[in-house]
Order: sequence, then structure tokens, then C-alpha cells
Amino acid sequence: MPSLLFSQQKETIKIEINTGYQQFEMTAFNERINNPDNFGFLSDKALNDISISSGFKHGLIISYQTSPYFSLGFYGSFQNGNVIREINYSSELPFEPFFDTVIGERRYEINSINVGVSSSFLLHNLNFWQKYPSLARIESAITFQIGYGFANMGWYDVHKYTVDEVLMRKFKSNGLDLGACLRLGYILLNDNLFSSIGFCFGYQYFITTDLKSEGGKLFIDESNKTPLNFSGFNAGVYLTIGK
Repeated sequence: MPSLLFSQQKETIKIEINTGYQQFEMTAFNERINNPDNFGFLSDKALNDISISSGFKHGLIISYQTSPYFSLGFYGSFQNGNVIREINYSSELPFEPFFDTVIGERRYEINSINVGVSSSFLLHNLNFWQKYPSLARIESAITFQIGYGFANMGWYDVHKYTVDEVLMRKFKSNGLDLGACLRLGYILLNDNLFSSIGFCFGYQYFITTDLKSEGGKLFIDESNKTPLNFSGFNAGVYLTIGK
């Protein structure tokens, strides 16, 4: 028991890998992709609404425990989401000589890479926690993150019977990234090397600037301003290794 408590309290370096489910608040983006005025050649057919409301997030944290109660470090993460709309429209275009009807898909994809600093308050090293032997291998912490994110959005038209005809557009944006989460895990110990596995529950605030193409044009056109809002609750699992 004393060696376990010592490993939790001494100065340590930890590497954490995490993955989980992330909610999004893509209200403006979803309104743009469902506005009939923006369908172009798809506007001759009634289409069901589509939306991106969630995705997956994967991250890496490298931290140093500066005291029994706090750790500081750096984080990086990648998150993404997508949605597909079936398309079916009449065409007399030169590249569709054998089909009166074009069948395919329009795919919307969003993602971001976020980097910044991370700090954790280690609840499991508080005096009241250590009074209970049954909690000796249970860890808990509140983690805060602040950084910056670089987001991308792309939409692609894929024609099922002319796979060489793929139309694509790409847009970029960026913004401040804030996050907080509660962690609860189980500590594994083996001499000087230890690790833990557990769950994390939190919230992310990340709203980007308006989407722009590489040429500086706004999505969908100059009359529209469309940020990406990755804000939302998240839940996932993590694995840490420390020494």
C-alpha cells in the first residue's frame, strides 16, 4: 500500500492516449447544407434534411506531475464527422453520355486538429481519498485544456457509374479551443512503471471562424458566413503510462 500511494504522489511523467464520442453543435453548417437555394443542380428534386451532430475524437496528452495535486502538460487531438446525401438528377452533360439520370452521393466531411496546454487537479491524492483503502487503486482528476484548433471541411460529389468524375471543394477555419473533463480510472502498478485505464466525461467549447476556401472565398458563397461549432459534451476511455 505505501508504495502505491508513493507512486501516485511523486513527480512523474505521463503519456495518455484517449478516444471517445464527441457531440457537435453544427447549427449554422447544417442549415447551409439543407438550404434548397444551395443545392444547385440538385434543386429539381425534394431532398431529405441531413446533419452532422456528432463524431469521434482521439487525443494524446503528455504531462508532468509538479506536485501531489497538480500536473501540467501539452495535448493534441483530432476529431471528425461526416454525412452523406444521395443524389439523383437528370443530366445532359458531356461526361454523362450513356445516362439520362446521374446517381451518386454528396459527402460532407469535417475535422480538426487541436493543440494546447493541459492541467489536471488530482482528486485521488487528497487526504480524504486516501483514508479509504478501497479507493487505493482508483484515480480521479479534473482536467482543463486551452489551445487552438485548425478545422477543415470538404464536400465531394461522387457519381456511382462514373467513378472518375469526383467533384470536391475544400474550406478551412480555426479558433480557440477550451475543454474540461472528469476522469475516473483504475491504477495498475509494476515497480517504477505504472499505468491506468479509465473513463472521461467532459465538455468542449470550440467555435471556428467562417469557413473559407484556399482562395479566400466564403462557404457557401460571399453572402453566407458559416463557422464550424465543435462544441458539445464528450465521453470516452483513456490509457496512461507513467514513470
